[in-house]
Amino acid sequence: MTASHHVASGFATDFMTVQAASIALRHAVANRALLVTAHVVILTLLPRQLSADVKLIPETIAAFDQYSETADKQFASRLDGTEAFLWSLSEEATSGALLNGEVVIEPVANAAGLNVRGGLIHDWVAAVFVPGVDVSDVVRVVTDYDSHEITYSFSILRSDIVEGDGSNYHVAMRVMYNALRRVVLEVEHRARYARLDNQRWWGRSRAVRVQEVRNPGKPGESLRPPGHDSGYLWRLHTYWRFGEIDGGVVAEYRTVSLTRAIPSGLGWMLRRLASRNTRTQLRTVMSLTRDKALSR
Repeated sequence: MTASHHVASGFATDFMTVQAASIALRHAVANRALLVTAHVVILTLLPRQLSADVKLIPETIAAFDQYSETADKQFASRLDGTEAFLWSLSEEATSGALLNGEVVIEPVANAAGLNVRGGLIHDWVAAVFVPGVDVSDVVRVVTDYDSHEITYSFSILRSDIVEGDGSNYHVAMRVMYNALRRVVLEVEHRARYARLDNQRWWGRSRAVRVQEVRNPGKPGESLRPPGHDSGYLWRLHTYWRFGEIDGGVVAEYRTVSLTRAIPSGLGWMLRRLASRNTRTQLRTVMSLTRDKALSR
């Protein structure tokens, strides 16, 4: 048996063990010892399962492209006045929380993500109110890509403007995520920002290259081929809207991303973890954006 067969056999054994632990966990509420054991098994073996290579297939790309076209149209409808420019001010409960200093976060479609063949689409929107500033103050924070590794240091390890003219940007980043396991990615973005009028700005970004880093920071560090990796992130489109209102500025941020599908039998647990991690990341991004704008 070759080394590759040993690895494959190991992954298969791990997967069956994780599935068994997952089933046990769902039925172990009344048995504390079993509950703890199942948690330990899953948290120990699951990172290895999620680091196994998966392939991004054309059908998955097509499904994401179709979904993102709809997101583009929805974004355009808020710019042309068909819908309210700021989603977060359209409902009393949401606007009340926002103006009281909360970061408002909601899934656009489904908190668990949208299943497509070979992948999962995640679509979330977040909003924050920044008191006592002008709209340009907040826009400058978001477009100051060379400083993102400082402003958003919890996730961005390096950020460089390859080229930019104040409206259009080509940006190269190294980003890190910690969700069950540490993942480091090299990501290139193409972004555009524009003023709609004296009180409103918008921005839109596309990740044009996403590559997972193998052995980051260690001898032998290398890049995995795009779409032939662990599938933590394959596609990312983002949308910003900035609106100046009485007393400050509201910033809204929508992210539409594509990842690998969740392994069979683990959906009930991983969807919950993914939703919680997304909320945490968005809350951190929006809070840091507010803090940076207030410090200028």
